[in-house]
Amino acid sequence: AKADGTSILYALAGGIVWNLGTFLLVAAMAIAGMAVGFPIGGGLAWVLGIIVNFIIAGSQGNNVALLFTGVALIVVAIFCCMAAYKKLVAGKQQTTTKGIVVSLLAGLTIAFFYGLVVKSLDPAYVSGGSGNLTPFTGVFFFTIGAVISTPIFNLFVMRHPVEGEKLSLRDYFKGDLKTHLIGVLGGIIWMSGMVISFMAVPKAGPTISYALTNGAPVVAMFWGVFVWKEFKSAPKSTNILLTAMFSLFIIGLVLITLSKA
Repeated sequence: AKADGTSILYALAGGIVWNLGTFLLVAAMAIAGMAVGFPIGGGLAWVLGIIVNFIIAGSQGNNVALLFTGVALIVVAIFCCMAAYKKLVAGKQQTTTKGIVVSLLAGLTIAFFYGLVVKSLDPAYVSGGSGNLTPFTGVFFFTIGAVISTPIFNLFVMRHPVEGEKLSLRDYFKGDLKTHLIGVLGGIIWMSGMVISFMAVPKAGPTISYALTNGAPVVAMFWGVFVWKEFKSAPKSTNILLTAMFSLFIIGLVLITLSKA
């Protein structure tokens, strides 16, 4: 009842921007696989999001040297991922451009959603906030933004797929219940993490809270490489790049964690 219109619009915009970025990220994974699309797209979103939230909220007494050393290592990890992907497709006579470009677009889009939601929050809860929402109310309107934009994005992607044939809305409902429920479960898990992340903002600040919630590329790389074996046919020399990618992402995450004052 106390929420003002501008604050609500910021949170709604955060949901819409996040949703667009997620559609692009899924498209990137469809083209290049999870072990490539997520580290490049999610990694770029991670790095840019940290910078955006740092500009909005400032250092808040955190160790800036450690924070940006971690960010720099993640950037190097992204380049290692790109190089590994190029080696993977080199023997298949495929182009790497499409997968990498869509991944980068996903990262550029997702990077800005967190800052928009932060702007909707009351400064009593978070440095950099300019609205009057609580973290819980901000997440609620963020979710509404994602919900109202989904049919629009869904229809566009179904008519202009990055892979395969065009689909109609009727095709969407041909999916079995189990598949749809898995998607719903994924949404519940992700949103639970989002709520916890914004609960942490008053104490950790938006920069660190955002940074620590974006360890997902490391998990995605693990699934892509070891579970789905997306690099099984890659040259053995690719293993060096994959090892470097894993190591740099993890070390970067540790340094970002340690940067919290």
